[in-house]
Amino acid sequence: MGNAHTSGSDQRVGHRSSVGTPMTSLVRQMHLAVMRNDLQALLAAIQAGVDVNHPWDNPDQPSVKDGVTALSEAISLNHIPIAKCLIDNGAAINSVNAAGWTPLMKASYHGRSALVSLLIEAGSDVNARDKLGNSCLHICAQNGHVHGDAQCVRILIQSGANPNARNLHGFTVLHVASAWASRPMVSLLLAAGAELDSDDKDHCTPLFHCMRSVLELRQQHPTSVMTEAFRRQKNVLSLLLEKECDSLGLASFLALHPQLLAAIDAGSALDVHYQNNRPESLLHVCRMFLRNRLGFTNASSNLQNIRESTEFRYILSAQKVKSLAIPDSLKTYLCRRLLVDR
Repeated sequence: MGNAHTSGSDQRVGHRSSVGTPMTSLVRQMHLAVMRNDLQALLAAIQAGVDVNHPWDNPDQPSVKDGVTALSEAISLNHIPIAKCLIDNGAAINSVNAAGWTPLMKASYHGRSALVSLLIEAGSDVNARDKLGNSCLHICAQNGHVHGDAQCVRILIQSGANPNARNLHGFTVLHVASAWASRPMVSLLLAAGAELDSDDKDHCTPLFHCMRSVLELRQQHPTSVMTEAFRRQKNVLSLLLEKECDSLGLASFLALHPQLLAAIDAGSALDVHYQNNRPESLLHVCRMFLRNRLGFTNASSNLQNIRESTEFRYILSAQKVKSLAIPDSLKTYLCRRLLVDR
């Protein structure tokens, strides 16, 4: 799952008069005070009447900083007293940058739980969305492998963030956290009511996203690389299986890759699942039979572009399923991406 967002430059809602206006020496003094973590210099600029929402703007020397607000700088640098001072003196807490990011999204991205709490207490919208439909929870989970702060997820959820929010790809936060193998975040999301088997727009569940990096390494890299990817994901796989998610034919997939079986701890949820699903459940076997009859799989081996042909066949077959007079829940179950499709 690639990056679904960028920080961009600040374009503030409700303060358009400042956008594109060259900064005065007083505005420059404010920004430098924020970057230097100099609270006294910041207070001096505020007392002199500086507009705390005026972005950095230096036409003579254009840079990536152009358009960035002082509050955004303070969050990026984790200058908590500076951020509080700015908020207390009128910094726009629900402003957005070019990517649609609010200050709370930036704090969530960096895993700054103290700043997340500060912004929420000041009235930041925990369910705001960026231009790609990502919420603060999405953004926090996507960068969780860097900051590792599940406390931010806890704070956001306790403050009313929706654990089942979907972005423009149909990804829930659980899809994202599963892909990045963050067991603490996955655990918090499930406890908050995240849908265990939610499907994105491409019919992929959180478990499929958890296994995606392993699947993508099958043909292109040595088995040792694939095994290492599996080791990273197995704790979240175990948790999803413990909660009784749709396993998508995981046991059959593992049987095809004995090097992955060797990486499973004896007695773990993964081990128990494998032992109990060889052969696969009757429900899954019936799904495979119906998918075969509907054309999801094809025994032909002389296709010039297997990957594109398989995908095209999948799309056509999914359209057939949607036209059937069966319950929507069964349509969803039949159309899911599986780890082994034969």
